[in-house]
Amino acid sequence: MQKKTSFLILIRILKLLIGILSLSISAKYFGVSIQKDIWVLTISLITILDTAIWGPINETFRAKFVQIKIHQGENYALETTKSMLIYTTLFSTALVFVIMFNPNFFASLISQSYNSEQRIKLINMLLITAPVLLITQLNSIFTSILNAYESYIVPEISGFISSVINLIILIFFSRKIGISALVMSNYISILLLFLLLILEFKKRKILIFKNISNFHFKHFKLYFLFALPFFIPYFFGQVSILVEKTLAGTLGTGQVSSIDYSRKIPDILTTVLTGVLMTILVPVLSTNYTEIKIDEFKKNFLQVFQFGMLFITVNISIFTSSSNDIISLLFKTGKISINSLNEISNLTMFFSWTTFSVFIYYMFGIVLLVTNRSKSYAVFGTIAQLITMILNILLLTQLKIYVFPFSMFISHLMIGIIMFFKFPSIDNLLYKTFIKYFLLLLCTTTFVYLVNHFFSGSSNYIINILLNSILTIIFILFIIIIFEFEESNLLKKFLTNNEIFNFISKR
Repeated sequence: MQKKTSFLILIRILKLLIGILSLSISAKYFGVSIQKDIWVLTISLITILDTAIWGPINETFRAKFVQIKIHQGENYALETTKSMLIYTTLFSTALVFVIMFNPNFFASLISQSYNSEQRIKLINMLLITAPVLLITQLNSIFTSILNAYESYIVPEISGFISSVINLIILIFFSRKIGISALVMSNYISILLLFLLLILEFKKRKILIFKNISNFHFKHFKLYFLFALPFFIPYFFGQVSILVEKTLAGTLGTGQVSSIDYSRKIPDILTTVLTGVLMTILVPVLSTNYTEIKIDEFKKNFLQVFQFGMLFITVNISIFTSSSNDIISLLFKTGKISINSLNEISNLTMFFSWTTFSVFIYYMFGIVLLVTNRSKSYAVFGTIAQLITMILNILLLTQLKIYVFPFSMFISHLMIGIIMFFKFPSIDNLLYKTFIKYFLLLLCTTTFVYLVNHFFSGSSNYIINILLNSILTIIFILFIIIIFEFEESNLLKKFLTNNEIFNFISKR
């Protein structure tokens, strides 16, 4: 379990690095301009619509597929999946046409403060990017199907390749064609991913496209009804994002872009972690629970929880101590003012802390999902989104742009802790593990921050980031060994199996 998780996180970290480079290129050529705001608003709207409609099915598909496969056989599971895929495609295509024939309505949802010229540009961008919804959804479904067949690596590598292509296009075309380079790179990368996933289907001989004309609505309904409780929280989740974008737009030109830049890296990190959780943990825990292997269930959950907390601790510690260096390194040569850079730096640090609360929320939400308590998960998810929206609206005047990371952290942490107490057969080991790794996070971040604060660093951004990263890792290893965390045994095994260590010890 940990090996698979580690490998997937490694691939996704490579994608993260590519994403960060793409973000830096975007900042260099487009800064915090109205053009960038329009692109962010448009692609956000497409993502909001896609997630609101298909997000629940995408999230629950793996768990339902595993259940059908175990109880009714692989052939029937494939038949139901084919019907689900066809109806998803038909509905997504219809939605694309609705957007393209009535763009004014959708533009009005996100452009209340725009003048007529800006509104026209937004509508044109919306018309161009509408088909992204269909292609992105197909990629999501194809990836989920492959994951259900324990094909994790190829979809991830395919996504990595498409990310590299995206970066190359931005580098060569941003100066020549402006904001259109973002549109072109997005289309080419998702189409390439689509092609690579299709090739993997053929290679693995997964007969999802056999007798394509033979599909039934009742099969689609199996997945739809299983996901039904999640439509409400997903709906409010997307409304919450829409409210955030709209409120940010009222704070002035460039604020939407500032939020996009500042939360992009923490969001990618969160996506890396939660994506791995959904990819590996859901099928495994679903199988453990269905086969009534509760001890295996707890063991697999805790392994991934501990690994995730270590990953988050490194992430938060580095961003808390080095956010200014990271943002300056990425964006200082771009079209962004010093004041905007400082604002983005502070926001990035605060958004990095939301990775912890979102991780807690997802981990214990997955437990509810795979233990047939999806309705409870849906209710808690809805409450989390409502709390986020309420805090954003009530505290916008006082906290300004900083209200967004604050509301996200508080809402997800509150609901995550409540769901923690819904864990099946909760025991002292779960309490101790949660408290132990939370204290590791606090101690590591505080220590590295104080060292960075009281000892003046280098003027070189890269050196500062590297020093803080090394200090973070050393401190974590020190705590793990001193307090005998489970990982200390793995570390000792690694050292004792290392040829260099053996050679030195013999000498």
